Amino acid sequence: PIFGQGPGNAKRLLSERSDELIGIRFGYSHYHDVFLNYAVRDGILGVLIVLAMILAPLILAARHRRDELGTYGFAFLAGIEIAFLLAGAIGIMFGQDIMDALFMISTITGAYLVFGATPAGELHASSEPGLAMRSGPV
Repeated sequence: PIFGQGPGNAKRLLSERSDELIGIRFGYSHYHDVFLNYAVRDGILGVLIVLAMILAPLILAARHRRDELGTYGFAFLAGIEIAFLLAGAIGIMFGQDIMDALFMISTITGAYLVFGATPAGELHASSEPGLAMRSGPV
């Protein structure tokens, strides 16, 4: 469905479907795949929102001119996003306090390194695409 089954219905749905398929009622609280979990709970819109939370910072950072520190920030941001995608493929990516806080703090830190570490006026073109150098004395 487009809008999903709603919050709190995953356990009931898992139990009903497992009983129909194999005759045993499982009592899991969630699906062990973040995209399947959000697809069942929130529908297609939920999956698109989670994808946007992961991909938007990466796409914006990839398109932004950056210096050497910004390149490190982009690598940090990409590493965090990949780690969360891998964690979400086998468990819960969001919905736990420590995971949510880690995602927010890491994304903000990576975004600061890419977008806020050096004012755009101090950057000049480099021979590498997406990489700029600081102008003036170091």
